[in-house]
Amino acid sequence: MNILLNKLPSSVEADGFVFNIETDYRAAVKFSLMIEKGEENIYKLCEPFFPRGFPPGELDSMIEAVLYFYRAGEEKKEAVETSKSSEPAYSFDVDRDAIYADFWRYYNIDLSEEYLHWWTFRSLLMGLPEDSNFKMRIYYRKCNLKDLPKKEKQRIAKIRKEIKIETVEKNGKITLEQRNNSMIEYVKKRSKETG
Repeated sequence: MNILLNKLPSSVEADGFVFNIETDYRAAVKFSLMIEKGEENIYKLCEPFFPRGFPPGELDSMIEAVLYFYRAGEEKKEAVETSKSSEPAYSFDVDRDAIYADFWRYYNIDLSEEYLHWWTFRSLLMGLPEDSNFKMRIYYRKCNLKDLPKKEKQRIAKIRKEIKIETVEKNGKITLEQRNNSMIEYVKKRSKETG
């Protein structure tokens, strides 16, 4: 689906079922935060998208619909990372103040007051200028320190420590990205088992 050509969806379809879905960005942020915190209950994970109760139909279809909506109609997850570093590029928890301030500064949008469709929010978030607080946080987490002068490496290392994203550890250390991917696979697997 092309956000420039099509009306933003208020429902999604999967396996012949149509699901009305909560479109406000807050639902997707809650979903992402629950994944970050290690939530494994499928119904709890999907709850932000269905605040008036779960729709009828197959659980597997509902999960596919949620994932389609969360990815803004894309088959693959967004590519935000700029290096091979295992730390995630951003977190809606750690970076909440930067995101809020940048939306206010660059778009004059008060996120505490405004409704924004998730796909709109996501586009605006990724469209913030490179010198915005949010995008600078991504840069500091992902920039390659290899060829930088020693003082700059030390400065960035200090910043990285201040903005570090703590990830859920389960069966050894894993990154937030790995956790998100494994959770999506877990959700798909569980939905097939219960279906």
